[in-house]
Amino acid sequence: MNETTPNIDPHHTMLLAMDYQAAVVGSIPEPDGLLARVAVAIATARGVDTLILAGIATSGVVLSTVRDAADRDYRLYVLEDGCFDRDPAVHELLMEKVFPRQGYVVSIVDLPDLLTPE
Repeated sequence: MNETTPNIDPHHTMLLAMDYQAAVVGSIPEPDGLLARVAVAIATARGVDTLILAGIATSGVVLSTVRDAADRDYRLYVLEDGCFDRDPAVHELLMEKVFPRQGYVVSIVDLPDLLTPE
């Protein structure tokens, strides 16, 4: 988190925590992101404009969801320490080079400070 990371309005935000087999929070049981698109459509119907993402694997369902949600103009926050990939180098590359182009990469510790209505 840095001084340019905007606050998150909790009334217009959905947390999606995913793994490669089943959703922890949300509806994301497919690694190809197919049902991630369903969850994003549900978020849209509910007036959600911000998504907070966590999941396993960073290079799988998290990447697919980031790409799809960014294409739909969601404000994205990816929880760096809330994601995991078997290949630490791939995880690091995505968190440092790819995801910051699509949204904000933040720590779980920073999340409470960001959750304030704008």
